[in-house]
Amino acid sequence: MSAAQVKDVRTKLGLARDALAAGDNQNARALTREALALDDASYDAWVFDGKAAFACGDPNDALRSYKLAADLRSDHPAARRGAIEAAEKLAESSQDGDIETLVDALQGALNLPADDKQLTPERRTEWTSRLARACETLGRHADALARWTTVLQRASADASCDGDAADLAMPEPDDVVAALLGAARCALAEEEFESRADGDVAAANVSSTTIASPAELRLARFGAAKVRAAKPNPGLDIAVRALLHAENTARADDAVGAVFLDRGARAFDPTLDTVMATRAGARLDLAVGADAAGLAALEALDEIERLLMRHGDNPEVRVLARDTALEAAAALDAGWDVEEEGWQETSAFDEESVALTQRVLGVIHLCVSFDPEANHDPTEDPTWTVATIWASFADPNGRGRSGRVAHAPGSNAAFVAFPAAHRAALTLALRRDDSLVAGGGDKSSKEASNVSPAEAGATMLGWGAVAEAAAMAASPSEALDAARLGLKAIKAMRDREQGSPNDATSCAPRAQAAERRLRVVAAEALSSLGRLAEATTAFHAIVPPSPRTTRGLAGVVAKNASSGEDPERAASEALSIFKSSASEFGPSAPRALAELGWAILKQGGLGAASRARRALERAATLAATLARKSSSPDEDDAPIDVATGAPPDIAARLGVARWREALDAGDNDAACARGPNSARAALLAAAAQDGPHRATAFAHLGLVYAASGDSPRAGKCFDRALFLDPTDAVAGPAKCDAALLGFGGDGDQSAERVVETICAAALGASSRCAWAAVRFAPIAASRGDHEASAAALRTVLRACGADTQAAAAAWEALGSSYDAMDKHSAAFKAYRKAIALDQTPRVYALARSGRVSATIGDLASAVGFHADALTQAPNHPAPALGLAEAETARAREAARQGAPARAAIAAARAVASANAAKGVSNPPLRAIAKRSGDAYLVMARLRIPACDSSLSAPARASTANASAMASCRAATRAYATGVHLAPHKHNAWFDLATACVAAAEIDGEACSSCGEYSALSAGALSVSVSLGSLTLENKPLGSFVTLASSCLRASLRLNPTNPAAWLALGTLPCDATQTLSNDEDPTVSKQRDRARRETALARAVTLDPSLASGWACLGRLYLCAATDTEASTEVRFNLMKRASLALDKARAADADSPDAWIATAALHAANLDTGEAAGAARAAADAGNGSDAHTQRALWGLRSAGGPLRDAPTPTTSLGAAYASARRAFETAPSDFAAALALGLCAEARERFWEAKFAFEDALALLTEAPTTATTVTEPSTGSASFAAVVAEEARLGLTRVTLATPESVDPTFPKTFLDPSGLRVSTRDAQRDVHFRPWCVTTRAYLCALLSSSEHREFRYAARAVVFDAFGGPGRARASKATSTADSATRAAVVAAASAMAATPGGHGEDAALDARKLARNLAIAIRNNPARVAANDARALAALALARRVVAERSLKEKPDTQPEKGVFVFSSSPSRAAETCGALALVVAKRDPVLATVLLAAASEVFLSAGDTHGAMEHARDATALAENSGVDDARFVAAAAAKRSGDVSGDVTKVAASHTDSDAARLLAAAHVLQQRDSRGAESVFREVAKSDAATSSAAGGVSSATSATAKLLLASLLFARAKPSAFGGGGEPKCGKEAGKIMAKVRRGAVVGAVGAAAAARASVAITEAAGVQAS
Repeated sequence: MSAAQVKDVRTKLGLARDALAAGDNQNARALTREALALDDASYDAWVFDGKAAFACGDPNDALRSYKLAADLRSDHPAARRGAIEAAEKLAESSQDGDIETLVDALQGALNLPADDKQLTPERRTEWTSRLARACETLGRHADALARWTTVLQRASADASCDGDAADLAMPEPDDVVAALLGAARCALAEEEFESRADGDVAAANVSSTTIASPAELRLARFGAAKVRAAKPNPGLDIAVRALLHAENTARADDAVGAVFLDRGARAFDPTLDTVMATRAGARLDLAVGADAAGLAALEALDEIERLLMRHGDNPEVRVLARDTALEAAAALDAGWDVEEEGWQETSAFDEESVALTQRVLGVIHLCVSFDPEANHDPTEDPTWTVATIWASFADPNGRGRSGRVAHAPGSNAAFVAFPAAHRAALTLALRRDDSLVAGGGDKSSKEASNVSPAEAGATMLGWGAVAEAAAMAASPSEALDAARLGLKAIKAMRDREQGSPNDATSCAPRAQAAERRLRVVAAEALSSLGRLAEATTAFHAIVPPSPRTTRGLAGVVAKNASSGEDPERAASEALSIFKSSASEFGPSAPRALAELGWAILKQGGLGAASRARRALERAATLAATLARKSSSPDEDDAPIDVATGAPPDIAARLGVARWREALDAGDNDAACARGPNSARAALLAAAAQDGPHRATAFAHLGLVYAASGDSPRAGKCFDRALFLDPTDAVAGPAKCDAALLGFGGDGDQSAERVVETICAAALGASSRCAWAAVRFAPIAASRGDHEASAAALRTVLRACGADTQAAAAAWEALGSSYDAMDKHSAAFKAYRKAIALDQTPRVYALARSGRVSATIGDLASAVGFHADALTQAPNHPAPALGLAEAETARAREAARQGAPARAAIAAARAVASANAAKGVSNPPLRAIAKRSGDAYLVMARLRIPACDSSLSAPARASTANASAMASCRAATRAYATGVHLAPHKHNAWFDLATACVAAAEIDGEACSSCGEYSALSAGALSVSVSLGSLTLENKPLGSFVTLASSCLRASLRLNPTNPAAWLALGTLPCDATQTLSNDEDPTVSKQRDRARRETALARAVTLDPSLASGWACLGRLYLCAATDTEASTEVRFNLMKRASLALDKARAADADSPDAWIATAALHAANLDTGEAAGAARAAADAGNGSDAHTQRALWGLRSAGGPLRDAPTPTTSLGAAYASARRAFETAPSDFAAALALGLCAEARERFWEAKFAFEDALALLTEAPTTATTVTEPSTGSASFAAVVAEEARLGLTRVTLATPESVDPTFPKTFLDPSGLRVSTRDAQRDVHFRPWCVTTRAYLCALLSSSEHREFRYAARAVVFDAFGGPGRARASKATSTADSATRAAVVAAASAMAATPGGHGEDAALDARKLARNLAIAIRNNPARVAANDARALAALALARRVVAERSLKEKPDTQPEKGVFVFSSSPSRAAETCGALALVVAKRDPVLATVLLAAASEVFLSAGDTHGAMEHARDATALAENSGVDDARFVAAAAAKRSGDVSGDVTKVAASHTDSDAARLLAAAHVLQQRDSRGAESVFREVAKSDAATSSAAGGVSSATSATAKLLLASLLFARAKPSAFGGGGEPKCGKEAGKIMAKVRRGAVVGAVGAAAAARASVAITEAAGVQAS
């Protein structure tokens, strides 16, 4: 730019300055624009342009011009000042953007260095204040706080200050005040912003993890704000405290103070004080450790006291101060009062606690000016309720808390100190507070969020107050609950510290005194609740110990003394702890001394009462002194008697101690004395005040009056004591004793009733009251209330110790009560406990144990108990009669199980036991007669036959009947004695009637009512032997029946509601002495008799609908009437229907009733349903051992088993079951010819011909001797004679059949074996059936296996293994089975198992043959060692020799293979084959006579051994010996084995074809011929022969009871083997016909499914299997 242009610019700027000065603003603006046009980089031009624009009223253009100028020269102040002026003009509109511009302008100006012209210190001070206000307006509180702080720094410092404050001038007083206020304001705003931000973050975190309620969000924000408030903020603290200090110290003579005073007299801002108090409270909440919390609490108290002093009229301020005061109290452990009054160790702490408590209470009283007694909802503000009630409880000038000596639990003083209304209100408030913390409680979350929950400290204080109040109100359960909630609040307080930034786990935890007090209260509550183990642990956990904790522990130990194993030791330990509590911890603590004195008094001993009295007087003196000091500190006058001013419970105990001391000294005058220092004075002082001690005081006061002879007052005192405490252990027994002595009770009540009333009230109040239980139990038992008696006895056992000897009588009485309530198991345990505890036997307990055992069915134990009782008390009636009853029950059970001999022995012992009871004075003759009659009646019904086999069947039956009649007459005499002794007892008449009926049946005078039993037998027999339908009529009866009828009617006259008597009358046999008149119609007489019976039976089932025998007899009666041929079809149909319904009800009433099932069998027989009849008869036989039931089962089972062949015989279709029932029936009734016939038929069906022959002969003999009618057996008439004639005819036919089938040369006593060639086939079949019927018997399996294992055919060997046990498990199973466990049985099992295993490995060939033989030999050697002298041992030796021979052959064959490496120890005998051969030959000579087949096999084995060794001569020699032995024995099996051995040895004289040629007529020969055809490769021809033999033999299966014969099974097995061979592929030597395999499988399945799997004849199998084996490629698989 040229100089001329510069000059022009200056000229124009000069003109513009002049124009501005002249007020020509527009011209000035135009001139500045012209200057800028000439030079737009001129600083001065832009500055003048800004001034001109501002003067023209355009601050925006002015501001832009100033900014351009500042950009040109940033160090020149003119543009900055102009910018500030323009920005201020714009800021007047209060727009944020304009204010922001002002801030920028002020900051730009203040950034320039100060000078003395434009940027003077005064101007900079002004700009700094303006900048602070602008930043504060924009919300930039941190920047504003920094500027205000700069101003304050300059105001509080001299000129030498540094920083920004050094460039400022001393601000004016108004500016200083503004800076103080602005700094505080900005600091608060910044803190609030940060707190709000932290709250939003906490709420977001909660919402991100759960669906939070408003209350939960509020709590999250509240917690975050508290954490923020607790964080250090020096800026805030300095700013606020500076302002508060300036306000507090303002004076008129001070410029700044004058400004403050001009604003108002102490015009404090409540917000500032509230913030400081809130921050102090937050620091208190988050302080870590007790020390830090204490300091924070004191600081918080200072803040809230200052807050209340300045703003106490503000409700929000009072709420804040109240809450903070409670938290401070919790942190300072204030308000708990003394733990134990008089404990000197805590005096300093107690004084400090009192001072702190008073300070806290002062704050609370300023905040809560409300009467706690007023009607106010405690849940409206839980914290208010806690503060109000806690303040009344914690007042040091009040009544104190639980540690005061006057506050005994339940006392009136404790009630006044802890009002129940206050406790209830506090509990409600705290429960409501819990619901607020949980999320709203019973109201909505929105409503709950409007109520602030109490802090943890307030909650802890509240629950602590509730806990102590409940403990003092004697409510331990509530106290325990509150103490636990208080401890939970303490944990919450400590957990809150974990989130503090100043976390330090090494610090001592806060609220230690509160925790200790709550734990003490909880331990005392546990002790009061009886939870002694928990209480002991709780007291031990409280450290260090104190008098209160020590005496609490001693109290727990004392309570344990009553129930522990060593009560004396426990009591001594408790006393020692009490002494420690009183002497070591609290020598001046009244309560500890009082507990010590009471413990000494309860333990007793020489001088105990005097020591207790001194300790209690000391405690009373100390308590009275403490009471006077607390109420009237200036009064020192002591009462005349120390008990007067003492707490009532200590006074009561002192009175008791004085009373006991006088009694121990024998000084009745001292005991009854009046006046000071007497027992009466102390007791009166205690009785005058309410509390739990009053009952004890009145009770002992009654003793004092009773000792002085004042009975009326004594009674009143006892009544008062029982009214207060019904369980009082002094007044209760005293009142009961007075009642029994005639001094108590009302005039219209007996003494027993008074005692019962007192004891019942005591037990109602406490079920553990021992003295009441001891007196109440016998009274309740005598009145029949056994449940109450048992409860009382259980209380006695708990009190005296259930395992002590003293408890034996209580256990015995408890068992008696249980026995009376039919709780047999509990009664039995109680009796056993009594017997075990008492060293001397208790006869009553033993006798009752026997009775209970008999009731529950344990007859053996019952007999043992009664026998033990009789050992201790011989001839005692109770155990003697109990033993008789138990033995009678055992006899009945044995008779039901089919053991008549055992039953007879038991019945005899029963008679002897009953008669033994007569050996005492005044014996119970009626009971003896009853027990004797019952035993005799059981003996009469046994019918034990004579054991002499030389006697005939009638003779045996006559002997049995004679014995039974003798027993029956004895029973009649015994029952008649009972009737004579008690003619008014209906049971005596009933028993006599039962004996008369039994005598009539034995004497042959009676038959079954209406012929039901005979009809049933005849019906079953007719179906089984196809004789048609038979009907029997009634048989005449004799005098026994008449006597029985008279006795039954006498019994019914005495008791017409006895269903058993009506049943007996309805089933009473007909009287044979009664004859029909000439003009009377027999049909009418029969119908009348049936109607009478129906009426009697109907009454029986009406009285007892569950009487199964009654319904069964009623059904039989209808069935008998329905079978009457004279009735019409419709009548018979209705009667059958009624019979069916009656029998259905009988089975429903008792599913195991034999009568019901017998009648059901008769019903099915009448309906011609054979299968159902057989099933019902089986059920009847299973239910009882009655002769009729087993006879019916045998007959129906015989008929059912003779039907079509079934896959698996059932218990109703098997001949074995029928045979067993027939045997049992005939054994039970030796005179029953029907049972004898049933036995004969069953034995014949099983081909036991000799047994069948004897049975048929017995039946004929019994029929010959039976006095049925005048006609002979060969000329039968109608009725029973017809039945006898049918039986006789069938017996004769059966005898004829079995005689023809039984060879005369065979000795029936010698059992058949498989060595008998004539009976080989029959023996095999019988053996198979025996195994089927008795699968558990080892002997029968051995017998069958011996028949099967002689075959070398694989299928037969497999069948042999299937019917025996495993070689190793057989003997063990035999011993565990129902078979005999003798050594012979075990040896036989081993023999059979070895034979089966040898059959499964034919010829001893194969790689494992040697090892198998060695294993067999080892097992056989064990069998021989166990039983060396039996026949089975020789069989075992023979088989061991065979195993040895097999082993030699196998080892020789393996040795010949060059590639085979034998196992170690295998070739032990390989070098001596002669030894094996000689062993076989020697044993062959031993068994040759008994078992030629086995001997032949041994010789053949010896021949094979020589042949394997290369000795052909020896082989042929033994083969010839075998052939000779076989020819001499005549046994085909032996011949066949010998021929095979001869052929192998090369001796052609023993060819198989020669053996077969002599047997061409037998089935075995046919099968052998088929095998020869197969050997010639003609499989089709062999197949046709096998099919023909199987088909032709099918007709014989029905004669064998539906069981396949041996020949048929053999043919089928061989046919299946042939078809299997043909089904094999040609590559493996088969026929290559796959379809044959399917048919072979079907044939094999049928054979295996039958009842005789593998039951084949040894002869046919042996002959045919050789041909099969030798046929190349056709060996069965």
